[in-house]
Amino acid sequence: MYRIPAEPGCRLTVPHAISSSLYSSGDLVVNGQGLYHCRVRTGNNIFIHVVCRGGEIVAGQNVTIHEVGSEAGSKTNIQVPEDGFIKIDHVFQDTTIQIGRCVYTFACRG
Repeated sequence: MYRIPAEPGCRLTVPHAISSSLYSSGDLVVNGQGLYHCRVRTGNNIFIHVVCRGGEIVAGQNVTIHEVGSEAGSKTNIQVPEDGFIKIDHVFQDTTIQIGRCVYTFACRG
């Protein structure tokens, strides 16, 4: 998306976003109602303290999310580099995570 180097201490904080594109050369913090069908890219870390339903999340380092996807299945992709990590407290079906070249999709088991 953008090729701007990360700025030390740079942080974008939003309560929520719907069908939006968000970019931060540093971190992104979502601390309100969450993200819904958004495209997100950061140079550093992403912290979503609530939900992420649908969309694409790409971090330059790590991603921490409380809840991803929905019971109805909301396609969500999360990507970090090979030396990054993804921490999710609760994940629903149709969520795909990618760490470096390793990809895993959470599927419904019934």
